[in-house]
Amino acid sequence: MTPVTLIPQAHPALPARTIALCRGEEELQFGLSDDVAVTVPLPRGVRARDLLAVLHRLDGETPLPHALASTSLDSAHENVIAELVESLVAEGVLERGRAVPDPWDAATTRGTGRRQEPSGAVVHMVGRGDMARRVEAPLGQAGFRCQWSERLGLRLDLERPPWQRLGPADIVVLADDLVPDPLVLDALARSGTPHIYLACRDGRVVVGPTVMPGRSACLRCADLYRTDRNPQWPSMSAQLLFTSGWAPIPSRVSAVALVLAELNTLRRSGTESMLTLGHSVEISVEQGLWRRRKWQPHSRCECGAAQADFGIVVA
Repeated sequence: MTPVTLIPQAHPALPARTIALCRGEEELQFGLSDDVAVTVPLPRGVRARDLLAVLHRLDGETPLPHALASTSLDSAHENVIAELVESLVAEGVLERGRAVPDPWDAATTRGTGRRQEPSGAVVHMVGRGDMARRVEAPLGQAGFRCQWSERLGLRLDLERPPWQRLGPADIVVLADDLVPDPLVLDALARSGTPHIYLACRDGRVVVGPTVMPGRSACLRCADLYRTDRNPQWPSMSAQLLFTSGWAPIPSRVSAVALVLAELNTLRRSGTESMLTLGHSVEISVEQGLWRRRKWQPHSRCECGAAQADFGIVVA
């Protein structure tokens, strides 16, 4: 996967996601939601609308003195404004530098609609069901390179699985099947390839867990927990091999959005930053349900995550 790098000597930037407003003449407010909004009192002599104009010029490439020069602010305020800007960076209100390229703009040239070259992050889809098809187009639009393999069964080469043979994938998406093929899980464990589960179940869509083989709870860990609660689960799960479930379209679309967000996190920050690492998320728009469930490594699972000293601790 091509790493995202920062512009050399990166300067502060107002993130695109952040709404900045004048709160009277002596304060700025960043964000609108109660759990996000930050109110910042301004130094004496600095008007809110003038500083806001400066902040909107901070894009990660423009030095603060250049941004100040294009406004009506007196240069005598430069030092105190620089201190304020640095404090906003330290608090996470502003960011330092801008990612190159922006992952979500990587596939389309701004204003032209023309496709650019993908970013290099490779996603291998196992399955050709409805959820797999729904994820494919947005992945391409976001700049990912997609590979495919059908249900593999006994045709799977454990030593050279398709996600390695076609070019090493950054992650494998196990799409649609209620119970993933045990042979596929074996091959994923052998190759050490991160993978994420995606399927419809009970009128809901389940996203995750994302598995880092040997380091986080795997899908067999989840099966063992189910077996602890229901000794008949192994025979029941065998009945579900190569079958898929159903969920309403709004829930499927919501799940696709979560998968895209998770894969973007993978591309930018790595697997360990993913919301679904060691967790599954159940989505039902109709029921107003968004439930995140934590999965610990099972002590009887042979994946090794329960015994690994370097096992990942998930919150």
